[in-house]
Amino acid sequence: MSEQLSRLEQVFGFEDTAFRRYMELSNTRNASPNMFMDLSSQMEHDVHPIVQCAAGWAAAEAALLRLRPSQLTKQASHPFGARQEALAAAQSHWSGVDDAFKRMRLAAVTPERAADFWGFEVRSQLALAYLPSMKVVAGWFSGEDPDPSDLEPMLKNTKEGVVKIGRAVMKPTVHDINFNTVKKGLGYEIATGLLMQNVRPLGHIILPASIRQDNNRAGLLRSDIVGVSAEKWHPKMLVGVSGHKDGRRPQSSRRHRLMIFARPDLALYPGRSPLDTLEAFVSREAGVLPDADIGRRLDDMSQVLAGRLAAATILNSS
Repeated sequence: MSEQLSRLEQVFGFEDTAFRRYMELSNTRNASPNMFMDLSSQMEHDVHPIVQCAAGWAAAEAALLRLRPSQLTKQASHPFGARQEALAAAQSHWSGVDDAFKRMRLAAVTPERAADFWGFEVRSQLALAYLPSMKVVAGWFSGEDPDPSDLEPMLKNTKEGVVKIGRAVMKPTVHDINFNTVKKGLGYEIATGLLMQNVRPLGHIILPASIRQDNNRAGLLRSDIVGVSAEKWHPKMLVGVSGHKDGRRPQSSRRHRLMIFARPDLALYPGRSPLDTLEAFVSREAGVLPDADIGRRLDDMSQVLAGRLAAATILNSS
């Protein structure tokens, strides 16, 4: 086992070995649903809400794992029923952490820790909001595509849940640099996910990155969003959302990864904050967007971001 610790372990000092094994996974090419479910089961008795979030994500990754043809010859296919059970387990873990995070946030000894706990609290709520979309992907990967008449309502439920969380994230005004740093990160990620999913015909299902992917100890492997192509043989795309303003692209491209930069990619207009983009999207969903030009700009941004995700997916499929 590597002596390097994930950022979460460095900050919070976890001793749960299953948590550590899960967080250290960087290559899941040979992973199996049973491996993820075993890790989830081993973490379920740890009462710390971050470990509970990880237990939920390990179960969710079992549900969302695409088995390669070589794996299908060695083990039974992971059927939709088993994937649904894994998502139900994930939901149970995520649903039980809100109160614990609130208590830890209020009891935190530093503003930085309080802001961290708020971020985890919101991300557990986002995981729950994306469950309808996770069920779509679980159906895809088990060969049971949802009926077209069910697909749009499921995606609508996801959007409504994510918009509600986006509205809540934008609401509080706190004069603390730690809180506002977390708020920006959440706002940028929520805005990116909403914009990327807001296009038809459907190109990708957008999901939040798992706690393992979001906090990977290898910085180049960290991601905030996962794009699952409607063309199911395409690879999953990891999407990183950077708060850097200059928009410089990494010198070496990394397979299965797309970088989105805050100012050039998420700002409605030059000089505007990407948080204004999230606020405009939330306002439009509430029917109170005052400027039709802003609505058209949101649609244009959606097309550009979805197009970049589609192009990156095709490039990485070759």
